[in-house]
Amino acid sequence: MPAKTRIIRLAGDSLRDDARNEMTIMSRHAIERAPRSFRELFVCNYAAIRRLCSSHARAGLAVVAVDAFTGRFMGSLWLGAKDGSANSAIIGRHGRADLWLADDPSLSLRHLAVVLWPAAATDEVRFRILDLRTSTAFLDERGEQYESLVAEGPLFLRCGSHALFLLTTGDETSWPDDAEDGWACIPERVYLESEEAEPERWRRKRSMVHDSDEDDDDDDQDQASRRDITLVQRLRGPTRLGARLLAPSERPLGIVCVSTKTMQQELVIGQQAAHDGILLGRYDRCDGTGQSALAHERISRVHLLIVAVDDRLYAIDTASSNGSRRAGDDDAFHIVTLEPEQVLALAGTTAEVRWFPA
Repeated sequence: MPAKTRIIRLAGDSLRDDARNEMTIMSRHAIERAPRSFRELFVCNYAAIRRLCSSHARAGLAVVAVDAFTGRFMGSLWLGAKDGSANSAIIGRHGRADLWLADDPSLSLRHLAVVLWPAAATDEVRFRILDLRTSTAFLDERGEQYESLVAEGPLFLRCGSHALFLLTTGDETSWPDDAEDGWACIPERVYLESEEAEPERWRRKRSMVHDSDEDDDDDDQDQASRRDITLVQRLRGPTRLGARLLAPSERPLGIVCVSTKTMQQELVIGQQAAHDGILLGRYDRCDGTGQSALAHERISRVHLLIVAVDDRLYAIDTASSNGSRRAGDDDAFHIVTLEPEQVLALAGTTAEVRWFPA
């Protein structure tokens, strides 16, 4: 049996079958109250955080959700890094979301996508958080709003009324018994704009740790320096609604073809749109809704995310109600590599998606 790469723990006696997958409602009380600090939330939930991170020796990502106002533990998720492929999870209020946060009406049903992949030529992992084109996105610990971030180490975010602690696993970190000592071990987060972080600074950061040709003393010093910070890169999220999927001067990367029994729709996309992310579904916040190829009740409001990760294109099911499958495969997928002309079936036989590279 293959090793598990997705482990979820829900708060209390939460039952997904009872989920009320209704529209998002903005909650004023969550805005008017002052949330507790990340330090306070970390310390009061340290036992759960320490237990989760210590129980996974494999490279991966632990996500712990806490009510930012009461400090209550709301659930956790662990994603394991896969060999040669990305892994993913969805955070939101929908009953099929991986990390299901049912009690926050200000969250969208499908609010965030988490994408995890091994860093090149290392055992470390890099992860990306993408807002699924919601109205509120998410905030960093300084209160700044983002659509997408990439990091290789601990990261703290606010989403709706929740605080999210994202902590990488598999680096043999020994978590101390005391919560304050555990907090002291968390490296500082340093936020960079895309042009500051890609590509050279990320490459220097990785080579700084793994260059075995340097003097041993210098190498030990570099590794200690590496643990002192988490570089966080700011990116754009899924291409804003109404924006071009192909810039006027850009060469086409390929065509995403969406077809049903009565309609066919082609989306010509460029490299930037693929990197930002493309959303497919019946909701008006998805791409290509003007032609309504996916306007069917069995298609979820946000059904599929297509995004490029390390120059490979992936299709991610965004916790759809009726699932996504590769043609001929009975098992629904969370994430698959988008192969040329491969058929992805959405909601049974309701719609098909094909990718035609340029």
